Amino acid sequence: MADRFTTREDCIEMLQEAYKRLNRYPKKSDFTVEEVAAIKSFLGPWPRALEAGGILPDRSAEREAEKKQKRIAAKRRQTQYKIERQKNNRKDETVNEDDK
Repeated sequence: MADRFTTREDCIEMLQEAYKRLNRYPKKSDFTVEEVAAIKSFLGPWPRALEAGGILPDRSAEREAEKKQKRIAAKRRQTQYKIERQKNNRKDETVNEDDK
């Protein structure tokens, strides 16, 4: 049966049919192992597959914004760490000069 699902469009159609038939979000357990493999190979991880099928709202923009915020926060932490390290190095240099 999975042989007929050889394109992206076939996989999307299969997801949409299951959604209509079940009246809920389809789960991986609603399909055979071969069908799940075909869906995931064409559409990616299960949540992305449901988004591609129009079953879940597309959150790709939200995910990108979250990733960007995480990168910004990490960069700020890294910069703050460098500033603190420079301050500590300057303090160590002045202490060493006073000892001479």
